Amino acid sequence: MVLRQIHLLIEIGCKTTYKQGNSMSQDNRELQILLKNLDSVVESIRKVLLSAKSAAGKKQKTPFFLAKIDDAELDIILVKISSYKKLRQDSDKASNSEKEVASVMDIFVGTESLIQKISEGNNVAEYVENGFFKELTHISLEVKRLIA
Repeated sequence: MVLRQIHLLIEIGCKTTYKQGNSMSQDNRELQILLKNLDSVVESIRKVLLSAKSAAGKKQKTPFFLAKIDDAELDIILVKISSYKKLRQDSDKASNSEKEVASVMDIFVGTESLIQKISEGNNVAEYVENGFFKELTHISLEVKRLIA
């Protein structure tokens, strides 16, 4: 999926800038530009996950304490997004760069895993009905635009 492409893009971008012999501040600037471009993608993912959570909650037939496993995983990703945003608020610190990269990659990997579980699950029709996958397609197109 496209999220894996982002993961690779970040890794390649980091390795390339370090190999070119750029100064650490130049490396950090280039990385911050890449992360800034990905901020809108992370925000889009957050919105899609929140809408999926509210749609699942409206149709939930089981008691709250028996909620689907998807919800727990979804909540974890939302917490990771919140943590990432806090890191990004202080992006001037060069020491945060590695944490930001690890955080955004963790968000993408977790989201991809969740998408796979949802698409293989019994409730996939509910997610399709609520436009979950349509929104993810829009995010994928945005990522492809950033990669190009």
